[in-house]
Amino acid sequence: MASTEVRPVQADVAVGADAAPAEARPASTRLAFPSTLGARLAALRTVRLLWWPDLAASLVLVACTLAVYWPTLLGLGLYARSDTYTFFYPMFAVLHGSFREGGLPLWDNRIFAGFPLFAEGQMGALYPPNALAALLPNPLDGFLALRVFHVLVAVAGAYGFARCLGCLPLGSCIAGLVFGFGSFVVGQLHHASLIAAAVWLPTMLACVELALRRPGWSSFAYLALAALVLGTQALASHVQPLMLGGGLLVAYVAWRQIAAARFAWAALSGVWKRRRLVRSRGAFTVLVLLGVPALGAAIGAVQILPLYELSQESWRAAGWSYQNAIEYSFPPPNFITLLFPYFFRTVDSGQWSLWQHWEIVLYVGVVPLVLALVALLRVRHWSVGFFGLVALVSGFLALGGYLPLGLYELLRAVPGMDLQRAPARFTFLTVLALAFLAAHGADRLALAGRTDSRARSRARTRGRSRELLGVQLGSCVALVAILVQLVSWRAWLQGDRGASLQFLADTYLRLPRDPLQALTPGGVHAAFDASLDLANPKTSLPLLLLGAFVLLVACWRELPRLRRVWSGALVLLVATDLMLFASDFHPLVAADDLVDVGPVGEYLAAQAGGSRVLTLPDVDAPRPNQLLPIGVAEVGGYSPLQLDRHRWYSAAMGTADNTLLDLMGVGYVLQSAELPALPSYHQVAYHPGSPLLVGGSATPNGRLALEVPGDRATELRMVAALADGAAIGDGELVGEWLLTDADDVRRVLPVRAGREIADWGFGQPGAWTAHRPVEVAGSLPTGATGLGGTASRTLSYAAIRLGGSQVVTRAEYRHRHPSGRTVLYGMGLFDQRSERIGQFYRPTKYALAFRDGETLVHQNRAAFPRAFVVPEPVWVPSGPSAMEVLMHGPFDPATQVVLESASADQPAPAAAPFRAAPAGPTSADVVDDARSRLTVRATAPDGGYLVLSDAYYPGWRAAINGAEVPVLFGRTTCSAESS
Repeated sequence: MASTEVRPVQADVAVGADAAPAEARPASTRLAFPSTLGARLAALRTVRLLWWPDLAASLVLVACTLAVYWPTLLGLGLYARSDTYTFFYPMFAVLHGSFREGGLPLWDNRIFAGFPLFAEGQMGALYPPNALAALLPNPLDGFLALRVFHVLVAVAGAYGFARCLGCLPLGSCIAGLVFGFGSFVVGQLHHASLIAAAVWLPTMLACVELALRRPGWSSFAYLALAALVLGTQALASHVQPLMLGGGLLVAYVAWRQIAAARFAWAALSGVWKRRRLVRSRGAFTVLVLLGVPALGAAIGAVQILPLYELSQESWRAAGWSYQNAIEYSFPPPNFITLLFPYFFRTVDSGQWSLWQHWEIVLYVGVVPLVLALVALLRVRHWSVGFFGLVALVSGFLALGGYLPLGLYELLRAVPGMDLQRAPARFTFLTVLALAFLAAHGADRLALAGRTDSRARSRARTRGRSRELLGVQLGSCVALVAILVQLVSWRAWLQGDRGASLQFLADTYLRLPRDPLQALTPGGVHAAFDASLDLANPKTSLPLLLLGAFVLLVACWRELPRLRRVWSGALVLLVATDLMLFASDFHPLVAADDLVDVGPVGEYLAAQAGGSRVLTLPDVDAPRPNQLLPIGVAEVGGYSPLQLDRHRWYSAAMGTADNTLLDLMGVGYVLQSAELPALPSYHQVAYHPGSPLLVGGSATPNGRLALEVPGDRATELRMVAALADGAAIGDGELVGEWLLTDADDVRRVLPVRAGREIADWGFGQPGAWTAHRPVEVAGSLPTGATGLGGTASRTLSYAAIRLGGSQVVTRAEYRHRHPSGRTVLYGMGLFDQRSERIGQFYRPTKYALAFRDGETLVHQNRAAFPRAFVVPEPVWVPSGPSAMEVLMHGPFDPATQVVLESASADQPAPAAAPFRAAPAGPTSADVVDDARSRLTVRATAPDGGYLVLSDAYYPGWRAAINGAEVPVLFGRTTCSAESS
């Protein structure tokens, strides 16, 4: 029998590790690496654990997590942003309540007038950690526990995967710190579903790596575990990290298998052996690439399929436009956050970045960044090349819309990418890649700091010392270069203010940005100057950390026998940097603030009953979704997958206060008492995007009654426009004002075409009107009217004299002409004696019910019940025509319901032979309102249509007295049943 040569070789050298000899590693990491192929492949699959070092590293990771998140763990506070209040906590509270009741939150009428919360996905109803957290008695405790849990998953997964790659506990610990406390996990922590789907990626990669290393049936066990982790990610239901992680998995397996095959190919002789190697490795690679995603998809299908169905019913069914998709791209100047994470933050916690800062900060720590560069320059390991390429490609793609030649648009051809936006989230992979590069760099630094007393190894020791000297000198040069740049730029800003202002205006401020970021050259100049100031702690800290690293390397080189001390100091330096970053990125708020809905919320919980609530955008608190846990139904809400029908309806309802709001059963309206700054003409203020009235004669929307608190007036002033009224003749009556005085005497004031009002197309190119122009109050640019369309709109002004002084108690407007619509933007009662004008009168259908600070609660006395019966249908083709009829008629909501036929080409069904007015009284009362079932007791002696003002969604079925009947629907989002 031929003898087998046995040579000591480090395990990860098998696929191209660094060039350091095996004896340079601790003895416990060396493997006997026989020359035979089978033995070498077996050694390749071995993962050795070092008990005490691994335990110490694990304790460091846990201690760092607790040091940053101890307020969250104790229930005192958490790092939060608005999404925490308005979406993720309310959703978890609803999930907690459903689980306590023994069910799932399939459908909830307390948001969007009915919405499939389970299908929305970001609630994570089937995500196992959510289910376990929901077992806690208090939803707040469960929500806070999940925060800390996901950080622990991130650090533990990154540590475990680094160990699987052959890294020492030192490097693996740094990998865990970087991924768990780097910019992606810390910055996106308030996006609970995004983090829940992202933090499992290193764990899945570790399972796949172990499957590729282990022979026999154990490989299939690890693959099954990887698929289970992938399915867990899918159940968290944020598609973006799932897609990014899936792409990384494919690339990782392919790269890793090719690297392993190249080594094995070189060790084999004979064509047939090499062919067998290619077949076996190719087959197993295909199994991994198909089996793991397929099994993971099967696990997550129970959540992904409803999510897909909802996405097709949502306003995002057609995908994002390119301009919307590139929002939150990573601006090239923000790569400076690799060194200065707070560079675009001001001293008062403001920001001067182009987008929200949590999306466009890329930070892994100053020292880990240097270690990653060390790995790229000095470590020869297959995973270094892979993660270096991942960091480069993901950082490049994160630029999104800032890429030249529209390169990002090519990526949107990948299936599913057209549904995603925020390209800056590609930095998820950048942070992950830099974490493992830093792990390799830390290990290289540790190996370079070792000494060998044997004479034959002295030359190698001197070489390692020179390597440490190179790291030290390189870091010193970088530190000096950064200092020079900071001082030079600041001197230029202060020395030539005019040129620097122009430079910022021509470069930084010309980049695409969020229009809500109110940036000016002067403000950016001042913030830029402050960020360059070395006296700014946020600027000086990274430089001090880099200087401390230089000192540490010098000590390591001079006193290599204290390598354990220097290794601990390296971990401490990295941990301090990243812990300070994590604890200062988001504001720490009191945990009780999540459940505090304030006096307004408490009032609504006690009074609203079956009525819905509409919270206007100008209200700061409570926001719509915050009312979910206290059982208040909100006609609005927040979800990225709002139903398309409801979105259209809400937009029309929000344009002007009209019958659509009443039909939706809105019994209470929340608005701010503080009036916004509005444009005005002759003292008449008006809101360009929210008219007081939009309607014609064939709909109640053409009437408006205002309650006036006894204002004395000599004339009525109005800013208005006539829509679709170009053909109305000069002097013809368009509408009329009815003013009621203190003695209940009515006075009628006519509003005529060419006298008090004119068509809003007047003055536009090619426009023609049959009436004369009137005084122009202004012109609204494209899209500012709130009513759609592409042309700008001309506003009319009129001052109608009352013929004397009058104390007005009520003002009512009615559109009278059979064609056209009045669009009333502003109205005021002017008194010539006092030269004062009264405005902003409350519609008579409202009564002030409650006030807390600047938040007003108005009760809507014209609200329809949630369910009611009408005798007559109005059939329209499916599509926008239904909304047109609802808005502009002919339509009477008290006796009619607008229903859509199957398609615009299909003739509408014949109307049921019901009388226009029922002979007997009708009624409809909701007697049981379960989460996925609604029972209504209705009375209609002459038949009719039961109208339910809930959002329509495919899958709803209806039965009357046990017999199934068709569910009819309209653009109103109200479903109706024939009875």
